[in-house]
Amino acid sequence: MIWQVNSHAIDADATLHTDGTGLWSARATTVRITDLEVAYVSEQLDFGELRVYFNVNDWDVYTHGLIYTDPLFLKELREYLLPLGYQGKMHYSEQGMQGQDYVSLDADGRFLATFLIKNPGTVSMIEDE
Repeated sequence: MIWQVNSHAIDADATLHTDGTGLWSARATTVRITDLEVAYVSEQLDFGELRVYFNVNDWDVYTHGLIYTDPLFLKELREYLLPLGYQGKMHYSEQGMQGQDYVSLDADGRFLATFLIKNPGTVSMIEDE
């Protein structure tokens, strides 16, 4: 099956933290996240990209570097998402996928399943092979 990702960001309202021990930034601070978006799903729906958008007034990638690889940010993101019903595993995607206003994460099929259940219309089938 071929899936189309419908541009569908959901509101997120949380303040997370970085501890400055990531490989791309030494800044320890608070970072408000604003939206979550599934930007890609595999044909089998067993893998996808989750984008976590942040407030650019809190974090400027040109000044502060990338949040990418910061362990505290990822830990707190997981702790934020779990009570909202989002299950499964996620980890930072590669450095080149990080954005100016979002953190890119690889998400497993379980995470995608819970995201799609909680947010119908996020993807639609465009071809059944």
